[in-house]
Amino acid sequence: MSLAQHESTPPMTRSFLFMSNVRCGSTHLITSLGELPGVHADCEVKWQMPQLATDTHLHLDPDRPDFLESLAALGAGAPLIGSKFILHPQNPLQQDDLVLLQKAARRAQENGLTFIHLTRNYFDICMSTLLRGNWNALNRKNKTGSDASAFVRVIGPHNKTMLEKNPEAEKGKAGDTLNFDTMLTMLLRLLVNDLFYQQVLSGLPGTLHHSYERLETDLPDLCRRLGVSGADLAHLDAALGDPVIRKLAPLDTGAVPDVEAFRVLCAYADYLRVQGGRGRAPLEVVFSSWHRKPRSKVRPKVADPVFRHLIKELARRSPDQAR
Repeated sequence: MSLAQHESTPPMTRSFLFMSNVRCGSTHLITSLGELPGVHADCEVKWQMPQLATDTHLHLDPDRPDFLESLAALGAGAPLIGSKFILHPQNPLQQDDLVLLQKAARRAQENGLTFIHLTRNYFDICMSTLLRGNWNALNRKNKTGSDASAFVRVIGPHNKTMLEKNPEAEKGKAGDTLNFDTMLTMLLRLLVNDLFYQQVLSGLPGTLHHSYERLETDLPDLCRRLGVSGADLAHLDAALGDPVIRKLAPLDTGAVPDVEAFRVLCAYADYLRVQGGRGRAPLEVVFSSWHRKPRSKVRPKVADPVFRHLIKELARRSPDQAR
C-alpha cells in the first residue's frame, strides 16, 4: 500500500479508543459500553501481539500503525464503535515507537477517532498487578455463547481454568511475597506509560480523560461526549447495575513490605502524572533504559528528570533501599 493510500484510510464515524495502563478498569468499561444498543465496544488493540493471541486482540501494525484500520476489524453494525489500547509494564516501548504512535494518533483523530486517557492511582494498579495479575471476574455466566463479546468468550474459560487451579485466585497472592524493588520497578514503568500517552495525545483536540476512581460516576457524561444517543444512554444504569465484568474486592495489602513508604512514593508518582498532563513536569522519557538484571541493579538510567525525582524520593524516605 502506498503512503497516499495509507493516509486516505476511509474515516470511521464516531469511534473511540481508551488508552491506559493495565488494571485501570478498561475491560469493565468496554463491556459495559458494549451493552448499550447503539454501541459496539470490544477487544483490545495490540501494539505487540502476544504469542498466544486470542479473539480479543486487534492487531496494530508496529511498522505502519493505523488505529482506524485496527478498529475496522470490529466490523460495522453500530453508530458508535470502540476498543482499548493498553501498554503493559513488562514491555516498555521505545522512543521510535512514540514518534510512530504520535503520527498515527493525529491521523486517526483527524478522521473522527476520539481518544480517552484512562488513569488510576498507582498504588492500586501496582498491588492489583503484582498480587492478582491478569484477572477479570465474569459476572454473567449465561452470556458466554457465540453472541457474547470476545472478552466474555475468552474470560469465561480463563476464569474457570484459574479457579480450578486455585479457588482463591481472586484474593491474590500474599502481600509478603512481594519485595520493594519489584514494586518500585512496576511503579516507574506505569508512570512512563502514562507520560507516553500524554505525549502521544498532546495537542490533539477532543481528547478526553477518565479516572478509575470516578469510573461510573462520570460515565454518563463521558457517554454524552462520545455521542451516545439519549435512547441508548437510558440503558446505562442497567448495564452498570448488572455488569458483564464486575469490580473485584479490595486486596489485603497489610503484609506488603514497606507498604506505607511505597504508598507515599505512589502518591508522588500520581502527582507527577497530573503535573505532566498540565505541561508542568518534564516529559522527556528514556524508554530504552531498563536493565535485565536482578533488581539491586535494575533501575532506569537517571538521565530523565522524572526518574531522578523518584529515585531521590526513595533515597530520602528509605535510605537502605537506595543502593
